Amino acid sequence: MKKYHGIQILRFAAASLVVAEHLIGNVVNHWANAGHYEVPPLGLIGVIVFFGISGFIMVTTQYDAFGSVAKSADFFFRRVLRILPVYAIATTMQFINKFNAGEHYTIVNYFKSLLFVPYIGDKGFYRPILGQGWTLNLEMFFYLVFALSLILPRMGGMALSIAVFVAFAATHSYAAEMNVVLAFYMQQILLFFACGMLIATLCKHVHWRSASVASPLGICLALMAGGIWVNLYLPEGAHLAYNLVMVSACVWAAASYQPVHTGKTVAILERLGDASFSTYLFHGFMLGAIKFLSYRTEEGQWLKFALLLASAVILANLVGLLMYRFVEHPIARLLKGWTQKPHTAQSKPPQQTAKSRA
Repeated sequence: MKKYHGIQILRFAAASLVVAEHLIGNVVNHWANAGHYEVPPLGLIGVIVFFGISGFIMVTTQYDAFGSVAKSADFFFRRVLRILPVYAIATTMQFINKFNAGEHYTIVNYFKSLLFVPYIGDKGFYRPILGQGWTLNLEMFFYLVFALSLILPRMGGMALSIAVFVAFAATHSYAAEMNVVLAFYMQQILLFFACGMLIATLCKHVHWRSASVASPLGICLALMAGGIWVNLYLPEGAHLAYNLVMVSACVWAAASYQPVHTGKTVAILERLGDASFSTYLFHGFMLGAIKFLSYRTEEGQWLKFALLLASAVILANLVGLLMYRFVEHPIARLLKGWTQKPHTAQSKPPQQTAKSRA
């Protein structure tokens, strides 16, 4: 399978947006006039782009795997092994962190978090112990639905997955009347997985290639900037429509970037994209470590605010890169080697001796 360089860069951008919103929230929330400011929805943009990328990657990598029960089970098993170990480390770290801070979670909540079972916490939100883990609950639901769709032929499987996501999104207004677990999945945000799936299918039949990173990157940045403005200032009814177009176009543009040669800058951005999952999981610990700087950034100190924001995004990506290099990647390689089927050694035909030839 060819490597999608632009998709990796887009993953880096999405993770950085999540980090940026959390840092902005830490700074603004302690200001006396915090209510006068609305934190831009950078995290929302980052998450829905992540979901679009997930849909794209799963269809791209499993395009020829449809119609097989064995491949369906193998896909889901490998996705759990890919996500769970690193998520378990981050969740355990947060469990210890919260315990030391006097915020006690039950062992039941701990295992619900690790098993991706949604539950409503003390503050009335669907939040596992690691706050951003709510997106992984949706991600695992996507993997489950997609794994079931792999049992069917490609067209039927794709139709099944997309129909499930559309049905759950269409019933979101009835979520309050449903079971707690089921209600969590009745969200319109599931539609962004379907966007990525459709773009992946389109890319199999329609080819648009850009050898320069400038054009796809410019398209993505412009669309995401527009998404921030739309989600801040336009009526809520316009948000979903724009966001669906934005995610689809961003994934399409990123997938189109196919350079003949990658320079050092692109290689660095790709590596940061590789580490985006670790950046997403562990950035909260880094922001907690520099929270004293957030509290010392007062209202009106915009230059200091901008420098802190840039520094936090850079530092979070560096922490993510280190966690990827020394934790996530080694675990993934170990588990991949463990799950690979051993190759049966083919017996060599016996060599003829001079006597047998005679």
